[in-house]
Amino acid sequence: MTDQSSPLVVGITGTAGSGKSVFAQYAAEQCGTIIDVDKIGRDLVESTPQMLLALQDRFGHDILDKNGNLQRKLLGERAFVSEKNQRDLNRIVWPDLIKNVKRKINIELGQFSKSMILVDMAILFESRSENLFDHICVVLTTEQRQQKWLMEKRGWTAEEVAFRSKAQLSDYEKAELADSIIQNDGDLLKLKEKAIRWTEKILDKSLRKGLIF
Repeated sequence: MTDQSSPLVVGITGTAGSGKSVFAQYAAEQCGTIIDVDKIGRDLVESTPQMLLALQDRFGHDILDKNGNLQRKLLGERAFVSEKNQRDLNRIVWPDLIKNVKRKINIELGQFSKSMILVDMAILFESRSENLFDHICVVLTTEQRQQKWLMEKRGWTAEEVAFRSKAQLSDYEKAELADSIIQNDGDLLKLKEKAIRWTEKILDKSLRKGLIF
């Protein structure tokens, strides 16, 4: 958490396919900078030989292709078939991932160039990282919209969507824990309008809690 003179550190979360990343981009256009936790995770795994070895030992040596590149789809298929496999994946990746997220937040705080630091982080609550943030916003959408997006954009099956959604807290649980809620129930223009209004409110400390758009 930051002091009164520092940029506001905001966690943007939501289930895969909720629109949280698009919302974060729209909000950042107003007065913020984005930290993409998914990208940090991808870069971390690919640049950490010990982590790749641990993943191979647990999920099979063929998760790396002949050039040594991680086959993410294959890893996902094996990691998300059971809760135990998912816990093992998290045990291998999350500790160093959270350290790197903290490091990136501190770097951005040191640069002091924007009013807000927006951290796009699907696993915010699941990794118990709430203490990193001054404010937490959850983006929600309907199951139908989420499933359609994930099947079209990521090529997931309906079964994969259902299992991976169960691997995270429910929308209800996230909404209960969040400081503000964004309902992604329209087109991109509507989501952008909500991001603009949310940004205006979030910068006013007196209006920061219990926001629903």
